[in-house]
Amino acid sequence: PIGSFVSADDTKDDVLLDDFNNAADMSAIIDADDLNRWVDASFDRNIKYSESGMSVKITNKTNTSAKYSRARFKISGITDNKAAGFKVWIKNPSQSGISIAYQLVNKSGKYINMKPNRSYYTLNTAGGVSQHFMKKKVDGANEGCIYIEPEFEGFVYLPVAHGYSSVTADGVSALVLSPYSKANEFVSVYVDELSVYYNVPGENWSIRNFSEYETTAEMKSHMMYISDSVASAITLDVENAACVIDTGSGLKTGNIAFQFAGEPIFNEHTGMRVRMRTGPVADTEILFKWEAASQHRPLKANSPYYLIDTAGNIYAKKASGGSDALITIPAAFDGWLYVPFSSAYPMTYSDIFRLYLNVVMADIPNRSLTVYGISLYKELSAADGAAFVINDFEDYKSTKELKDALTNGNADILDVALENNAWGSRGMKITQVNTQKSASVAVNFGASSAAQNFDGFKIRIKTNKNADLLIKTEDTAHRPMYAKAIYYLASSAGKAYSYRASSDSASLVQLEAGFDGWIYIPFTSFNQVKLSEIYRVWFVPELTNETGTEFLIDDIVLYKGSPQVINDTPIDFKRVLPNRPVNAILDFDDCTSTEEMTKKLKISKATGAKAVLDTETAQNKNSCKFSFADNGGEITAMTEFAKNAYFSEITGFSFWVKASDAAESVKLLYKLETNEHRPVKRGAVYYLADKNGRVISRKASADESALISIPAGYEGWVYIPFSSIYPMNIEELYRIWFIFTASEKASDSVWIDSISCYTDNPVTTNNDIINDFDYYSSTADILLDSVFQTSAQSGSFSIESAYRDGKSGKSLRIKTSGGGYKFIFSSENRNEYNGFMFYIKNASKETARLLPQTDSAGRDSFIPGKAYYTEDIYTGAVEMKRFESVIAEAGNVEIPAGFEGYIYLPYSSAYPSLLKNIDRLNAFWLTVPPKIAANAEVYIDTLAFYKNETCRIKNILVWKQDTPGMLYGFEKSESVAGYRGWISSDDRLDVSIKKGISKSGANSLKVSTPIKTTDGVKNDWAAITLSLKNEDGTSTDVSKYDGIALWLKIERDGTDTKTLSDTVNFGFKVNMPVHGRLYSTSPVYVLSDGDDKTEPMVYTNAPDGCTSVNLTAGFSGMIYIPFSEIKAFSSKEELSAAALTDIFLMFRFYSLIGCNVYIDDIQAFSMKDLKNVQWPGDSDYDPLADPMYYASKEEYIAKGADKSNGEAISGGDEKGNVLFKALYAAVIVFAIGSAAFVITVKIKKSKPSKRNK
Repeated sequence: PIGSFVSADDTKDDVLLDDFNNAADMSAIIDADDLNRWVDASFDRNIKYSESGMSVKITNKTNTSAKYSRARFKISGITDNKAAGFKVWIKNPSQSGISIAYQLVNKSGKYINMKPNRSYYTLNTAGGVSQHFMKKKVDGANEGCIYIEPEFEGFVYLPVAHGYSSVTADGVSALVLSPYSKANEFVSVYVDELSVYYNVPGENWSIRNFSEYETTAEMKSHMMYISDSVASAITLDVENAACVIDTGSGLKTGNIAFQFAGEPIFNEHTGMRVRMRTGPVADTEILFKWEAASQHRPLKANSPYYLIDTAGNIYAKKASGGSDALITIPAAFDGWLYVPFSSAYPMTYSDIFRLYLNVVMADIPNRSLTVYGISLYKELSAADGAAFVINDFEDYKSTKELKDALTNGNADILDVALENNAWGSRGMKITQVNTQKSASVAVNFGASSAAQNFDGFKIRIKTNKNADLLIKTEDTAHRPMYAKAIYYLASSAGKAYSYRASSDSASLVQLEAGFDGWIYIPFTSFNQVKLSEIYRVWFVPELTNETGTEFLIDDIVLYKGSPQVINDTPIDFKRVLPNRPVNAILDFDDCTSTEEMTKKLKISKATGAKAVLDTETAQNKNSCKFSFADNGGEITAMTEFAKNAYFSEITGFSFWVKASDAAESVKLLYKLETNEHRPVKRGAVYYLADKNGRVISRKASADESALISIPAGYEGWVYIPFSSIYPMNIEELYRIWFIFTASEKASDSVWIDSISCYTDNPVTTNNDIINDFDYYSSTADILLDSVFQTSAQSGSFSIESAYRDGKSGKSLRIKTSGGGYKFIFSSENRNEYNGFMFYIKNASKETARLLPQTDSAGRDSFIPGKAYYTEDIYTGAVEMKRFESVIAEAGNVEIPAGFEGYIYLPYSSAYPSLLKNIDRLNAFWLTVPPKIAANAEVYIDTLAFYKNETCRIKNILVWKQDTPGMLYGFEKSESVAGYRGWISSDDRLDVSIKKGISKSGANSLKVSTPIKTTDGVKNDWAAITLSLKNEDGTSTDVSKYDGIALWLKIERDGTDTKTLSDTVNFGFKVNMPVHGRLYSTSPVYVLSDGDDKTEPMVYTNAPDGCTSVNLTAGFSGMIYIPFSEIKAFSSKEELSAAALTDIFLMFRFYSLIGCNVYIDDIQAFSMKDLKNVQWPGDSDYDPLADPMYYASKEEYIAKGADKSNGEAISGGDEKGNVLFKALYAAVIVFAIGSAAFVITVKIKKSKPSKRNK
């Protein structure tokens, strides 16, 4: 709800055109004709913007017939067309306001008037204090004037794009300021510092302030809607330009609303902010709501809002629960209240016209709320060194309210209370009241992008006893800290030290009795945290056998930078708690010899292997090293411990392991012992969490031994849950067995350390990956893995280090002329994904054909003729292809020889049974069908599920946009290669994605040609084809619309084109599904950028009989093409807007030389959406100005039409029939016997789509 954070301002500075300090002659500044006829102008050294120099004083010449006294300020020196408008300093010394007509003159001498009700901006700097920018509107009733308030002194920002004709700043030759005056009245204004500006001034639009009012009555009558019950409590503070509400007056609560005009710019902002200050006594509660379109829109219960103090600190808050969601402003608060529009019930932001601050009144002296201004905002920005307070617990009024907001399912273990603390605020106290099992408390807050701009969390905390604490975050999953992760403790005395979390899976932080201060945890210390999705912090105390441990927690804050620490080396975690339940079952840190080690980990059998204490390679300090003979070996070890009821509260055992590099994995037979041996179940799940933080789930072998594979070169943790062991009474557990077996090719050494309990299975970091083969050391490894099966009938397969996705790890090489390969995964709902993908390299010299299938309730195939996609790993090119039929309606994919890249198989291309049984999906097959096999040799890697929005090509249908009706917006790929298969073009054209020039969004399609001469070049049509086929090859249905529109911008590229026309000929064709085109005199509509009037334009004949719209260089705007004007090539064929498959954009080649054409927002449109089109029957309709009716005005006149009403007055063909092309003059011929009667009917109005029929 808060947008992104804003750092340093990197916007472009204004450029000064003239400060009038060096001009000697006024005619060099203002047009001489204006000086003679309209204004007296003089230099003035007393009234000016800068401390030195001078301004220009403009005074009208008295003239009984004149309303305006025109002053044309000459413009020069603008070097680019990117400026947003002109900025000028103006002072109005009068006690009366002045209206000034604002115009621009282009370099052809054309005057461009400003459209009514368009925005301009002012910044009043009177008194030397910069106020908020004010957004105002051009006067619609008084000939497009801007209004300068009495005694105004400051800057006026005049946008260049708000005129009736398009012009950019570099095309302006004069800025016209024409003060309005009554007859025989002198009006003077002072002008200084004429500049161009590039950025709209200010992100926080002021929509209400109080500087213009002199009395309370004036303020109330002009801008407020107030209930009688509270009217006496509201006064105007003239000196500080503020509205003061006496909230301690004891009056009855009523409406206190501020009124303003809602407008479209509201839709461009995130919410409103109120500059306010509260009195020093008592908090203030406010029922905050908007009124939009006569509907009250209060805040939703528990919705977010923000307070920012004058130091820039941000406090995230939540409105209260219930039907009246109140916000609370603390006593003595001085700053801004930010409320996102999204926190209120749904509304159209531009319809908002009132803001209610209905203060809950009370009878408390010196309790007040002062409002200085109301503005819109886009983003929250944190000042350097400022903090973002996620939760300070001040919003909770009772322990019950706090508990309702927490996640705490263990109230019988951990008691939670809201208490006032020694820090002078409210906080949360967690107390251990039971010792039976572990428990946790979670503090919830709204997820936002804010965390991405900070380095970590800091939490204010105090303890009464020695305590160990697990702190973890939650986004889409729980994110604990890494083992031995860094954190910092800063005491209230200001001393800070760095620490390491515990080395086991719990990753505990350690607090000494009486600690009072802050704990800092960098985000980099959390395991795979997703910063933009964090919404919860968990506190999980490591319980002792004693009750009464207390944690007082306050102020959970996002911070930047790390505290300055005293120690150079982080302090390691040490276990100091008394009577701790068993966590670390076994480590070797206190062992000084192999003999001492083997007393802890007993070796019962060793064949070709031995065990020694290793003091160099370990998870912490020491480890047990198993070494194997050259021809392999086996060793059996076990450890014993006391039975413990605590084991029923944990998930399983974990241990650290490392294996030396080798060609094959080491195998582990793992089992537990109660009153009998309990091994791992066949195919049971275990987890590997390597030293780099990657976590994957694996399965034990499917045979009776149920072996666990320790990959060669692996270093990290192995987690084996109790659920993967055959059933047992866990509280009777007292022994763990490790039986390691190494073959001749396996690792010659394995290290083991830190055998521990763990409470939560680790979160897999690649749970979308079915298999990436990286943890197989050899082909033998994959044969032992229950997640892989093969039915190869000929050929071979192997694990290789060649042709790998990402160029690291391993891949599966298949060289066969027939056979199937099955990849098994856990059954769970995969609806969140859109299909399967895998990497492939075809190393053979022929096309390889693979049959993909899945297993759920049965074998599911893909449908022949449906779409799949290939992505070339080198070019990024994406191509849509069709499944071919191989075996009884099962579709196969074809991989060209040499291809390397990714294959995407959408769910939507499979038979419906796949989606019907998606929650039972458990295997993926790749089969080389024997009857079409050709000795395929392929490498497979990273077999996975994909999501459209996160796969490498972002969205399979790259042309498809999210906006209804939008066909191509060019936002889905930054390269035209991403549109391979959808966009194709003439070889003479250069087609690319252009960033920064667009109608909407960020990108457009740029079209140009590298050919810069007409010599030897044919002047025919060059076309761009845009496909609109869906994933399954079906057409796009746009039948509910009336036509196709697109945005075009045409600019010259600097090529010398004197011999060429300055006009680009643009043509348009479609496949719907047959070929269709426009013909001569067919009307299209044009809406130039900056205009609000849509003009009809006629399609004209070209020399070769083709037709086009002719657009001059410099054109920028929308072109609308009605379906009713598109005709099929053949009269025997019929077009259908329900079956649109292709759009063809045509350019006559000569006209394109030396031009850049930018295309954007290709969309279907409705005629009712066209702006201000003049139709026959409109009061100001002029048939001669409407090119839709005649090929030329000459033709119209030649046929003898009367301009006044469109009726025929003379002319006709040789038979005497009067000819009309005007659609409202229809000719109906009734044949009665041998006589013919001609009847003309004048139609007053007709629908746009019927005009040409």
